[in-house]
Amino acid sequence: MKIWEKLAVTAITESAEIVLNKGISALVICSDVAPHSFTTETISIWVEKAGKNIDIAKEMLVKDLVALGTYAEDIIQSNATLATIANCDLTQDAGYIVLSESETIKFKLRNLDASKIYELHGLEAFFPSTGVNKYERKSMGSEDVSRDFDVKGYDLASLQKDNSITEISLTHENGSVAKYTQFELEVMARSADSANVIADGVIKVSQTNRIVFPVHQIVNVNIRKEPGTRLDFSLRIDENDYIRYQMPAK
Repeated sequence: MKIWEKLAVTAITESAEIVLNKGISALVICSDVAPHSFTTETISIWVEKAGKNIDIAKEMLVKDLVALGTYAEDIIQSNATLATIANCDLTQDAGYIVLSESETIKFKLRNLDASKIYELHGLEAFFPSTGVNKYERKSMGSEDVSRDFDVKGYDLASLQKDNSITEISLTHENGSVAKYTQFELEVMARSADSANVIADGVIKVSQTNRIVFPVHQIVNVNIRKEPGTRLDFSLRIDENDYIRYQMPAK
C-alpha cells in the first residue's frame, strides 16, 4: 500500500507526521535519488501505543536505514522514474507488526531535497510478527581520534567511509581482538553482501560511502581516525542479544 509521497513539484523539505493504522512487515523507501546519493535525509518510525511507544528508528539517516534494512537479503531496485526502491525489513520474521485497537505506526521525514521525489510504501503480510527490527543512530565527534562503541545487543552496523579512518578494531565476546584498515573491513563486508542494487540492468554495490558489516558476537567496535571529520555509525538492534547479555530490552 502507498503510505505517502512527495512529488518533485512539491517543494517541501519535511513531511507531516504520517499515520498508518494497519500493521506491515516492511517499508519500501523509494526516491529518484540513487542509494549512494542520499545526504542528510532522516526518517523516524515508531509504534504509538497507549502505554509506551516503540521506536523503530529515531532520526535515522535514510541512507543507513536502506543499507541496514536490505543487507544480504534484498536487492535494491530501480525503474525509469525511481533510482532507489528499497525493501527495508521492519520485522525479524517477515510477519506484520501487531497493532491493538487505537495503536498506529507513525513516520516522519526531515531534511528532504525539495526538488526530489520520495515515496513510502508498506508491505502487508499473512501472519503476526514475534519481533520488530529496531535501528539506532550513533556518531563519532569531529575531534575524536579514538572511540569505543559497545555493540552488545546489536547484529549489524553501518559505518561512514572516510579517509580519516586509520583503524577499526572488533572485539569478539571470547576476548579476541581483530584489527582492520577501512579497506580490509570493506573487503570482508562485501564478501557477505557483494551485490545489492540493480541500476540500468547492472548489478552494483549500493552504498559506496558506507561499510555495512555484521556485529553478532562482537561486543565492542573501536574506531581510530584523524581529527576534523564527524562520522556516522548506525546499528540494527538484536533483541535476542539483549536477552543473551542480560541487558534491558530497548
